Amino acid sequence: ASHNYATALMDFPPAKNHDNLAKARGLFDTALEIRNADAYPFERALTLLNLLELGWLSHNEDSSEEIKKYEEMKSRAEEIKTLVSDPALIEKAEEHLQRLKQLKTLIDAK
Repeated sequence: ASHNYATALMDFPPAKNHDNLAKARGLFDTALEIRNADAYPFERALTLLNLLELGWLSHNEDSSEEIKKYEEMKSRAEEIKTLVSDPALIEKAEEHLQRLKQLKTLIDAK
């Protein structure tokens, strides 16, 4: 339920009393506590992919947070490739890794 609610929050318009994207992040983190790699590798991969999408939507407070988020996103994309053999999910993870590679050149140029 946490995963589905978080996914829906990513498409909601901005809320008055809270940040939908921050709330979605917390819900995805809760889902990952249950969707561990051993028992639910496919479901975990789906949640990680959604967290990657969320990473592209959310903003950084400062440059140190930018680096931290980059490393987290890279780690998630790489983890997906260890969890599943589904070609479509691996392709999506690779797409994120390519985008992250491009982003890293921008981060390093600062």
